[in-house]
Amino acid sequence: MTIHTSIDPCIRAEMGKWLKMDFEFSHFVTLATNDAGLSPATMRRRLKSWDARVNRALYGPKWQKHQDELIWFFAFLEKPSANPHWHLMLRIVGRWNEDPVSTYSEFHRAAFIGWKQLMPSGTIDVQAIRAGYSSVEEYVLKELRGAIQYSSFVTPDELRH
Repeated sequence: MTIHTSIDPCIRAEMGKWLKMDFEFSHFVTLATNDAGLSPATMRRRLKSWDARVNRALYGPKWQKHQDELIWFFAFLEKPSANPHWHLMLRIVGRWNEDPVSTYSEFHRAAFIGWKQLMPSGTIDVQAIRAGYSSVEEYVLKELRGAIQYSSFVTPDELRH
C-alpha cells in the first residue's frame, strides 16, 4: 500500500540543503516505460535490472567488485498508477586513470541499450546536470512539491543488497 502525503515545506527545504552540500551528480536520467500496467514492484525490478546491465556494460562481468566506481543514483518513481517512469539523479565517477568523457559516452550507450532490452516500448532521456535545471535540489524539489510516495523512492546502492 502506498501512502500519499504532503511534505512539510521545512523538510523539503532541508532536503534541498542536504542534496546541495553532500552529493555531486553528473546526470539526470528519465526511464519511461510507456506502459501504464506496470506495478511499482515491477518498476523496482526493472530499475534493478537496468542498474546491473549498465554497470556490467561499463565494468564487465565482475562489475560488483568495482563498488567505488559504479553508477550511483537516487531514483524517484513518478506517476506510478498512470504513466510510471523513473527520474534519477545519477553520478558517474569514471574508471580510475580514464578520461571521464569517455566513461560518459559509454554510459549513454549502455543506459539506452539496457533500458531498451528491458522495455522495448520505453524511452530514455539522459541529460548532463547543467541541462534543464539550475541545480540538483531544484530537480528533486520539483518532485516533492505535491504528494510524494515514500515507497517509490530508491536510495543509492539500495538495489545492490
